Amino acid sequence: MRQGSSMNEKKSIPKYQVVRTELINRIKSGEFKPGERLPVEADLAESFGVSRQTIRQAIGEMVQIGILERKQGSGTYVLEQSTDAGTKSQTKIIAVITTYITDYIFPEIIRGIVERLSKDTYSPLLYATQNDLTLERKALEDTYLKAVDAVIVEATKGAFPNPNLDLYKQLEDAGIPIVMLHGRYTGLNVPVVDVDDRAGAYLAANHLIDLGHKRIGGIFKVDDIQGLQRMEGFTEALAQSHLAFRAGALSFYTTEEELLVTSQYAERLSLMPGDERPTAVICYNDAIASSLIRDFHAHHIKVPNDISVIGFDDSPIAQLIHPPLTSVSHPKYDVGVCVADVALQSLSGGPLQQRYTFQPKLVVRESTSRFEGM
Repeated sequence: MRQGSSMNEKKSIPKYQVVRTELINRIKSGEFKPGERLPVEADLAESFGVSRQTIRQAIGEMVQIGILERKQGSGTYVLEQSTDAGTKSQTKIIAVITTYITDYIFPEIIRGIVERLSKDTYSPLLYATQNDLTLERKALEDTYLKAVDAVIVEATKGAFPNPNLDLYKQLEDAGIPIVMLHGRYTGLNVPVVDVDDRAGAYLAANHLIDLGHKRIGGIFKVDDIQGLQRMEGFTEALAQSHLAFRAGALSFYTTEEELLVTSQYAERLSLMPGDERPTAVICYNDAIASSLIRDFHAHHIKVPNDISVIGFDDSPIAQLIHPPLTSVSHPKYDVGVCVADVALQSLSGGPLQQRYTFQPKLVVRESTSRFEGM
């Protein structure tokens, strides 16, 4: 049995996840065969140089996802998998790993993917990471074990270094193509399908500048690639117009801070003197923009009379809230079709680009208006 010497090389990954990945690799390689009993916990703990509790946690998760089976009084056994270990045969299944599936813009993206795959008689295997890298890791391990034909992945916390790159390398080594959606991890040289978020924020900011706004604020997410690119487009437009950046008018948040960011921002602006308060705000997406409008209302700040608001993605939310939201478009269905098409091309051996980018448009509605003040 190989020694678990890789433990010290992956300190950014919880130990039980490293153990789980290594056990899956040993099953795939045929070291542990279907029907074979695993070594006892004490022996595995010694092999990996970890505690028995760590081994127990790794095995417990593998039992939950159907890789191992515990037999009372007998031990833990490897279950039969859908493909023979060490071989790569066509499954007609493409894994789709996105942050969400049923929320926000994702139903239309998924619809585009599913309809394009079905034309070539492929089926999607759907996973949602909830923007959690641990859930991404589980999804990648599952797709590797099932030997799907290709993987479509939306980056999870893509602005940060990714601790799961070892699994992406395993997929590539197994001949499983990867296509990324909305942004590409640093260190991963695969095709990506995205929307030009930088250009979208630039459009949004210039729209406000053209309406006479000079004090422009923003709320941007900083743990994903789109948020950073939108911030870049925003700052570029303001710099070109020689507009000052006002620290109190900007807010940055991560996934874990999302529920509080708009209420805190609205309260902060409500306490500012009128001649210092931003007259317009660009939001990371429509969900944040709609929450901000609600929180502005609670502080008696009227949109767009007192402040204009712009969102991103032109989601269904944009037309349902009051006032209807000016938003940067996201061609959701077309993006889904495109990323599925690129995945299928990668299987056929056709030529691939490194980037497939959709250009956004600004959809102007009633949440923005001309600034008539000084």
